[in-house]
Amino acid sequence: MISAQAWKKILWIFLSSRVLIVFSAWFGNQYVDPVRLDFRDAFCRMDCTWYMDIISHGYQLAPSGLRDGGAANWAFFPLFPKIVSFISHLSMVPALYVGYLLNSVLFFFGLYFLFVYVKKVYDEKIAMTAVLLMAFSPYSLYFSTFYSESMFFLLFILVFVFADQGKWVEAGLFAALLSATRPLGVMIVFPILIMGLKQVGFKNLIFFKTEDVYKVWFALVIAPLGLFAYIHFLYLHTGDAMAFSHIQIAWHRYVQNPFRLLIGGLMQPIASYGFYTTIATVGGLLITLMLFLKKRYAEFSFMVLAIFIPLSTSLVAMPRYIFTLFPTYMLLALFVDRSTYLKNIMVFILMIGLLFLSVSWVMGEWYTR
Repeated sequence: MISAQAWKKILWIFLSSRVLIVFSAWFGNQYVDPVRLDFRDAFCRMDCTWYMDIISHGYQLAPSGLRDGGAANWAFFPLFPKIVSFISHLSMVPALYVGYLLNSVLFFFGLYFLFVYVKKVYDEKIAMTAVLLMAFSPYSLYFSTFYSESMFFLLFILVFVFADQGKWVEAGLFAALLSATRPLGVMIVFPILIMGLKQVGFKNLIFFKTEDVYKVWFALVIAPLGLFAYIHFLYLHTGDAMAFSHIQIAWHRYVQNPFRLLIGGLMQPIASYGFYTTIATVGGLLITLMLFLKKRYAEFSFMVLAIFIPLSTSLVAMPRYIFTLFPTYMLLALFVDRSTYLKNIMVFILMIGLLFLSVSWVMGEWYTR
């Protein structure tokens, strides 16, 4: 449980950050974008159109998207669009509105559970700083768009909260839902394993010496079920169980040497988007290393996989992949909370970035991927 004062602070931080996004996006749409769109359409960009297609028409039988017709909506996991579709049909509210509202609600509760988790790991002050940094991060924009980031964030932090409390059944159920949200969700098995080993010990886990061991194994076994269910569906629907992975080539994503991509990115002009994504990725790797040095092995294990798996195909969306994950802000809060001046500077920089990204989003700039 947290105090009423903490609740109010979290709510104020949440509302302030969302108002900044909406105002910035409205300003960009009204006064900056040369081709003004309806605000609803201006806020529905890129992946939003794919999710809306799933809601409206279901999963495709064959590729037909993008300019060359080689893309398909199989790349987008089902939990988020299916829940939005269900609520939309139940409430008779358009799916787009449902998605925006649902994501905002999920993000708020994600911030609450982030506070709960970080408070237990460190203290209340650092926990509130983590909430503040995450809410005003430029990439928190994605928590208020028609993307699956909010759902992923909430389920991700819930797994850690319940696993940390030894509530393995709940942790496993949330992990299963997480693996049906995005491809990387299945990697939650590694943090679960690490946290399980920490609580019950290696020998107990291997030889089933205590009752809690069975619950840990339940969480480990059930965690990938969301992914397996989607794989089974794709096999029946398309004949290709791994269609969600194979279709990535339509977005020019194919397995490469991640270190070669990083070196290539550093060779690009400093003002280029490629150089920016490279620096952001290097920053994410440094944060991940610090998590290891701080002995946060569960968070470290997920961050390593969450960076290197997408990095092995492209640098394009790396900032979004890194800076929508809560361990990033858990570590940053620990660093900047040492100085009020440093924390204020960090928040100010993040707010400027959030304003810029929100304006760029409604303008359809490609670097807001």
